[in-house]
Amino acid sequence: MLTLFEKLPDGFGKRLKSERKRLGLTQTDFGDKAGVQRFTQYQYEAEVNSPSVRYLASILEIGVDLTFLLFGVRVDHMALPSKEMQMIERKVFDLLDQNEKTLGESLTPEKRYVMFDLIRSHLVQSKLNESTNQLSASYLEKNHGR
Repeated sequence: MLTLFEKLPDGFGKRLKSERKRLGLTQTDFGDKAGVQRFTQYQYEAEVNSPSVRYLASILEIGVDLTFLLFGVRVDHMALPSKEMQMIERKVFDLLDQNEKTLGESLTPEKRYVMFDLIRSHLVQSKLNESTNQLSASYLEKNHGR
């Protein structure tokens, strides 16, 4: 079983439980949808064991925010115009293709799906931060002559 982490990110289990509850699922129901037993789901939430990439791909399918789960940051993918989102998504596909060529091996569908979501979220957040910084600079210049 391939896992992403030797040590889970701080707060992973708490955020996993929060996402499960946000989706209105019991540990048993969530585990069933993710392809694991209730006890395994409990272990992930208790941060006893690390989940596999297949598990992360499965919970992404049911609506879990992986960026929040892994890094504690929520990214609003709808905050950007669709044209910018398309450009970002195209860039992510290009990066994944480039990575596969560099490594000389293809990613499994699960790995590709998880990596796509995480890279896309990172690029969206970077774009949103860039826009916020530009607005702040314009505001300061306009109102404070800086």
